[in-house]
Amino acid sequence: MESILQKFNPADQFKDIRAELKLPKDKILILFIARFTLHKQPLTLIKAFAEALKQNANMHLLMVGDGDQKEEAEKLIEQLHIGKQVTLEKFRQDVPDVLAAADIFVLPSLWEGLPIGLLEAMAMGKAIIASNADGTREIIEHNKNGVLVSINSLQKETTEALVQLSQQPQLRKELEAYARATITERFNAVSMTKTIESIYTKLVSGTPVNN
Repeated sequence: MESILQKFNPADQFKDIRAELKLPKDKILILFIARFTLHKQPLTLIKAFAEALKQNANMHLLMVGDGDQKEEAEKLIEQLHIGKQVTLEKFRQDVPDVLAAADIFVLPSLWEGLPIGLLEAMAMGKAIIASNADGTREIIEHNKNGVLVSINSLQKETTEALVQLSQQPQLRKELEAYARATITERFNAVSMTKTIESIYTKLVSGTPVNN
């Protein structure tokens, strides 16, 4: 995981993605980077964003990725009349640059294994909104290093979280700081190696492993 901390370092210099994609510089940029598939819930995010705009128009949504729901997402954006507030991009290799441009990272998945995209966003020190799914809730501590939303009321709670974080810069700063700290403390190569060494030593000595 040391490579994540090195590659996704908010202290580095990055391309101006907002200028490249002609994104508004003065709006809160919401970012989704994932495949447009059912379990990633891009359509739910679009609906939630549309509702959030009614309470705070100072937001723009950037969705990066491809998948079988991409065409449906395009139609939904048109139906909701939010085309000027949403930018769709194909999958890109320059993920650190894209993350650097964002204010809030959203991952509304129905399930996750080890959500690498989420770890990358946290390493970049981004405010996180994520579903309370397997894999994600092992990383995100609600209202500390991110905001967890219930899968059972995903659209409603995502809307509420978008409004809250977009209107509270101080809360975003706190979440950003704890997100980066989480990756630094829990997921860097050194700490993971020490954990593995400790378990191995206990196994060799016959000491019970309580982990």
